[in-house]
Amino acid sequence: MAIGGDQGGSIRMPSAYCGIVGLKPTWGLVPYTGIMPIELTLDHTGPMTASVADNALMLEAIAGPDGGSIHARWAAPSIAYTKALGGSASGLKIGVVKEGFGHAQSEKVVDELVKKGAAKFKELGATVEEVSIPWHLTGMAVCGRRSPSKAPPGR
Repeated sequence: MAIGGDQGGSIRMPSAYCGIVGLKPTWGLVPYTGIMPIELTLDHTGPMTASVADNALMLEAIAGPDGGSIHARWAAPSIAYTKALGGSASGLKIGVVKEGFGHAQSEKVVDELVKKGAAKFKELGATVEEVSIPWHLTGMAVCGRRSPSKAPPGR
């Protein structure tokens, strides 16, 4: 088990590459006390573990206000995440971004795994709907970065 800091993917992407479970919790759920901030409105702290069960257990241990975190006022109440394991997904509503699949930067195997995961959530009782965000692929331009497909030659 480890604790990671995430502003733009630093828990989730290394975890995915290493085959472990990483969670970027809702902002303020895990205190940021004692952790070197990069940008206080983007900083998140979360668990990185070998399994989903370990992740739920670690989140139970580190979530909730600590009295010293500037994020504490926005903290959601900590719950027994381990008790939710193996339960129903009934009541969850999941939006799957239509424009997130089949473009130049996407990998077919990843597209299929995400769709398979969405189907599993639906099987477990969640409402799963396709949503359209037409500007999804131009999002990098909004934050001042170029999309890899739009980079000038030689970059």
